[in-house]
Amino acid sequence: MITKFNTRLSLTRHELDKLAKDGVQIAAYVPAGVAAAESCLTGQSVVTYAPRSPISSGYHDLARTLVATMNARKLELSAAN
Repeated sequence: MITKFNTRLSLTRHELDKLAKDGVQIAAYVPAGVAAAESCLTGQSVVTYAPRSPISSGYHDLARTLVATMNARKLELSAAN
């Protein structure tokens, strides 16, 4: 997972290229945004504070990816037994 993702920054693009060359798979990208800082001030999670924000979408994508990966792994383990 990559947080505070910003494709406009050359450092971000450079690091993503480096990870790809090393064979690292990224499960989700969570962009940088004001909603994250604002949610901290209210004491809420960003998903509760700004459910339609790109940041919330990134965390939802991560959750879906993790659940799918865990379910696939369970199926593999069941088939092996």
